[in-house]
Amino acid sequence: KGRGEITRGYMEITAVKGEKQIAFRALKDSGNLLRDPVSGKRVLILQAETAAALFSGVGSILLQNLSKEPNEVDLEQLRRCCKTAFWLLPVHTAVQDGMILAFRPDELLLDGKPTLEYVIGLSAGRMEIGGDCHAVIGV
Repeated sequence: KGRGEITRGYMEITAVKGEKQIAFRALKDSGNLLRDPVSGKRVLILQAETAAALFSGVGSILLQNLSKEPNEVDLEQLRRCCKTAFWLLPVHTAVQDGMILAFRPDELLLDGKPTLEYVIGLSAGRMEIGGDCHAVIGV
């Protein structure tokens, strides 16, 4: 490959929360440098609608309808319904600053290998990454 040529790659991800498990494809993105400021862990950005399958009842519905600007009310409702330690994570991009919800899955597998290096950040609405990708992972 020539210098400066971009290669797009994918990873197969499995996330586990309690008794539930989801599998999805993530686009590898060397430009995704997002880290959780408290733990220092990297952040895998996942569509909230996809992550909803890890939760039941009202929690799942709340994630399917997550607002683009999550706030303290969303946070408290999700914590209560999902019995999960969600937190707000600051995000800075070239076009805007904002907050996304984040949580730590019970288990995360990247191409079948367990990792403790990532937390999951939730993107409200569909991510325009094409094909059957539901996430973006920094590599």
